[in-house]
Amino acid sequence: MTKILISALFLLALLSFISCSESPCDCDRPSITIGALLPLSGSASSIGESANVALEIAKKEIDEYIAAYKEDYELKLVIADTETNPEVALQKMKELSAQGIKVFVGPFGSGEVQFVKQFADENDLLILSPASVAISLAIEGDNIFRFVPSDLFLAKAITRYCDNESFERIIPLYRDDVWGNDMLSSLKNELILSESTMADGIKYNPTTSDFSQILSQLNDIVAAELNSNPTSEVSIFMASYGEGTAILEEASKYADLAKVKWIGSSAYALEHSILSPANNAAATFAIDRDFVCPIMGYDESSAPKAEQLLVQISQETGNKANIYSLTAYDALWVAVYTVFSAGTDANIVTLKEKLVIEAVKYTGATGNTALNAVGDRVKGDYDFWGLEYDNGATKFSWVKVARYLAEQDEIVEIF
Repeated sequence: MTKILISALFLLALLSFISCSESPCDCDRPSITIGALLPLSGSASSIGESANVALEIAKKEIDEYIAAYKEDYELKLVIADTETNPEVALQKMKELSAQGIKVFVGPFGSGEVQFVKQFADENDLLILSPASVAISLAIEGDNIFRFVPSDLFLAKAITRYCDNESFERIIPLYRDDVWGNDMLSSLKNELILSESTMADGIKYNPTTSDFSQILSQLNDIVAAELNSNPTSEVSIFMASYGEGTAILEEASKYADLAKVKWIGSSAYALEHSILSPANNAAATFAIDRDFVCPIMGYDESSAPKAEQLLVQISQETGNKANIYSLTAYDALWVAVYTVFSAGTDANIVTLKEKLVIEAVKYTGATGNTALNAVGDRVKGDYDFWGLEYDNGATKFSWVKVARYLAEQDEIVEIF
């Protein structure tokens, strides 16, 4: 009886071993854990909403890739809301870092990247930013890598547009943060080489919510400029995030602000809030002032993939997605390829070396993602987006109206 019992137990143990060996076990699979710091709320929430969907699409595709080719791995994506607030971005980075996360997609805004930079550098964290463009953050050897060109290139695009429109005087209204100040400096330097000049403008605190006093002052500046310049040669350049909608609505109340044309910037392009029926005054003002916003466009060679993704994202969010959702998508793929190449236990030196290599090798939704010596995207063309009436005078949509071709240094109008 004892022998029978022992034999039965042995048989059960053997069957259990065989069963376990034939079934996949996740217990020893190395995890690739990526942190994603997104502006899901706050003044850049339009960007964060679309980027969140793009990252989920990328993760699903990467999971399928891993199942087919890298079944020993698993990908974990941990998403945190920065609230478009530099201090919150740092707090979230510290929290995720404490969980052992070493590779991040985001933060997006330059103000957030600047605020987390010291912590990232000191703690060997790798940052892949899909949207930071401030020129002062183009630093060789740090841990920040940006999947967009710096605003040196955007300044060239805006300057060429001003030349095409015969604008002689540009009056700036801009955020008083690292991005706004860098953008203004770059544009001013570029305008010196053109037919246009920059007048004294107004900067504002990014936390401002009441723009009445600021726009009253701007109206006085425009009035003074119009005393010595034709209306057609004066333009306002607005460097804003989502607060640009409140600015445009308030601007509609001032006679001289409504006489000149307006130019926006990359951070406001395809902003969702201006399409809301509650903001019809802002949208109508923007159309009347031929308002346009330039933002990096995807490479034409990647158009099929880019357009497919943009449709997917728009179906999910109900809004047109901008390029930063696609750069986020590409950044996650490159981050994963980097860890595949470097290993899950790689140090920061190896991670950075492999990232540069993988970025050159990768061509995704936005095109090839090769980076330059300071870790920024090597090149990019820029699309100019304007607003138009959509199915009547109370509904609006963004439409592409022109493209700046960087290699040719020219504006091509789109009809």
